[in-house]
Amino acid sequence: MSAQQMDGRLRTAIRGMGFWPAVLSVVLALYAGLMLGVAIPWIDRPFPGFMVLRGQKIDLQLPDAWSGAKAGLRPMDRIIGVDQRPLASSQALYDHVASVPVGTLLQYEIARTSWDGREQRFTRTIATERFTLLNWCSIFLGNWLAAIAYLVMGIVVSILKPGDPLARAHLALCLGGSAHFLTLFDSSATYVWPGYVPSLLALGAFGASGLNLALLFPRQLGVPLGRAKALIVLAGILLAAYSILFYPQASHAQWSYIVPCAFAGLGGMALFVNTAWTLTSRTSSITEKAQARILLWGAGLAVLPAVGLVIALLAGSNGVLLNLGAASCAMLPIAIGVAIVRHGLFDIDLLFRPALTYALISLLLFTLYSSILALIGALIGGQSPFANMVATAIVALAFAPLRDRTKAWLDRTFFRSAYDADAIRAEFARCAQETPTITELSQTFFGLLDGALHLTYGAAFRKVPEPPYWHLAGVLGTLPGGAPEPLPLPSDFPDAETFKISLHGEVLGLFQLGTKRSGEPFSTRDRQLITDLAHTLALRMSLHDAVRKEQQQAHHIAVLEASKEMQEQFLNLVSHELKTPVSVIMGALSFLRLDGQAVSAQTLETYLGRIYRNAEQLSLLISDLLNAGQLQAGHFTLHRRPCAFRELVEGAIEDLAPLGAQKRQHLENLVPDDWPDMEGDPQRLGQVLRNLLVNAINHTGAGSTIRVKAERTADHLRCEVVDTGQGILKEEQPNLFQRFKRLEQAGGRGVGLGLFIAKAIVEAHGGEIGVESEPGHGSAFWFTIPLNAQPAMTPEKEARLLR
Repeated sequence: MSAQQMDGRLRTAIRGMGFWPAVLSVVLALYAGLMLGVAIPWIDRPFPGFMVLRGQKIDLQLPDAWSGAKAGLRPMDRIIGVDQRPLASSQALYDHVASVPVGTLLQYEIARTSWDGREQRFTRTIATERFTLLNWCSIFLGNWLAAIAYLVMGIVVSILKPGDPLARAHLALCLGGSAHFLTLFDSSATYVWPGYVPSLLALGAFGASGLNLALLFPRQLGVPLGRAKALIVLAGILLAAYSILFYPQASHAQWSYIVPCAFAGLGGMALFVNTAWTLTSRTSSITEKAQARILLWGAGLAVLPAVGLVIALLAGSNGVLLNLGAASCAMLPIAIGVAIVRHGLFDIDLLFRPALTYALISLLLFTLYSSILALIGALIGGQSPFANMVATAIVALAFAPLRDRTKAWLDRTFFRSAYDADAIRAEFARCAQETPTITELSQTFFGLLDGALHLTYGAAFRKVPEPPYWHLAGVLGTLPGGAPEPLPLPSDFPDAETFKISLHGEVLGLFQLGTKRSGEPFSTRDRQLITDLAHTLALRMSLHDAVRKEQQQAHHIAVLEASKEMQEQFLNLVSHELKTPVSVIMGALSFLRLDGQAVSAQTLETYLGRIYRNAEQLSLLISDLLNAGQLQAGHFTLHRRPCAFRELVEGAIEDLAPLGAQKRQHLENLVPDDWPDMEGDPQRLGQVLRNLLVNAINHTGAGSTIRVKAERTADHLRCEVVDTGQGILKEEQPNLFQRFKRLEQAGGRGVGLGLFIAKAIVEAHGGEIGVESEPGHGSAFWFTIPLNAQPAMTPEKEARLLR
């Protein structure tokens, strides 16, 4: 790849991601490489039986199997001395441990800060250990892989879908997740960061990005996203502040990490609940449900490990389980990214209200459950199974009323907003002038109404003259792909109101609107807005119908004019073609009638020959007209039976040999003598051969040879009539097989029906017909016939052939 190509791809990638996200992605990638190099020396390294952060504070990652956990240490305990010597830094602790053999018992002086700020000091004797490969994988590798998975998936989606808002939101989610896992990794590996402050900040950003991503899915529902996004950012800041303030206290260390973890999981949980809601909602389209099923597995696999991670933290479990749970959270961006890119979910209409409702319910129930456990624990002085049973029962009883109250509060908060009715009317009037189709205008109609009234659902139907008399013109949400399908008018929409789309008393359509999300009834002002927009829609529908009728009339007039022109052309051709042979016959008969007794035998034979040849020409002309009439009337039928194709060729040549002899032309049959029988209508196939031979005779010069060839494949017969005439111009070839089409360059005879009839017969047999010709090199008219019996021509196909 050249440097110029590399530069072009790099610029495309930066444009797709945005400049600052691209810079942050590069920084995180370099940071990830640096951290992997820093962590590798930890393998087989002596350590105290616990890990410390900056300021000698015990790391949250403290597996139960380590000697530090067995000695009763807690995360965020502070090591202030070892072997009766004060410690100045975390590095000094690790240096001292490295100076003694593995397994040496060291005495540590420890300071523990309680929730009320009081400090307790005590000593513990703990044996040093060796940091094994298993420890390295559980502590470092899981976090590093999760960070890389987030980073790579975010970059890939942004490059594949450049500039899309949903891809940008997905990238923000991935960068937040990658930063969280890398800073968590760094806090343990280098003990440089001020504890978990960067990790907790990144976790808050991850949670806010996840909920923001969930909010972007229902883009067409008219949700006031600005207010919701502001609340999400505020919640992220408050939770991060809570964690930063309380994580140094050993009694609150796990809780300070659990709270932002729960918040970070809300984004995935919102996606999970949204998909489930879409699948169960009766107003969801088939497309929406299919997309929801695709996304459900990914969001589900991502959320369940995240929930397991929080449970593991609550249960005090660390080590391998904790880090595997953290690494499994990387399924979230992978699942969302694959679904976004592969299945085009940028316009999926996932419902906003239930997502936020259940996210808040989950947070409230989690808080209620934890508060009950803490209260009972304070009353009885410890934990017990009884406390879990009571808390679970109370949470179960509180779920339904809490859900209803949360929904009502959200509806009142987010879906009761003022709107500018005049601006909406002006916008819809502008769209009515610019929007080309009724379907697109109906979607705009619902979009404006939903933005103002926040409707639950809606559907617009347009009246048509044919059953079932109503066509779906638009829906509130995503209109299924393709043209609107005719549907029976639904009558089972719950809590729906029906409005007419009428103009001058004529009903042009109607639409049904669901209730407002706030639960409030339509006000007089709301109904006036709906009526005004419906009137504008009716005007556009009426104009569209008028234009459509005018186009239909214009098309009908054009067809009639073309038919009239064709009839005039036909009469001119027929009169011209009849005039010449009739004149010759009448002249010859008049001569014989007046001078018949005095003419010689040779003269008599000459005049009788003229009469015969012109009568034969009239017979061919009348035969063509009769066959064309049968096609036009739909009386064209085939009578299939076994027939000898070589004999058909020989018969056609014998019939037309006298016509060719007039121009000293030789008709040659090159079909092999042993040609097997085939199935078809022998009379019609013979007619095809005669028409092609007559065409060749008329357009080939005197003294030439016309050959009939045949070859067969596994399932088809191919026959060619080859002449040495002047050839056919390419621009004339496509029209050769149409009715009344003659070669202008040759000034040919006939009314232009022979090739048209031949085409109809061949296609009725299931075959094809065509021509290969170059000016000055003759022509080869060919046709193919299936060797196996094919269905005879249907009336529908006859009609298509005649159009």
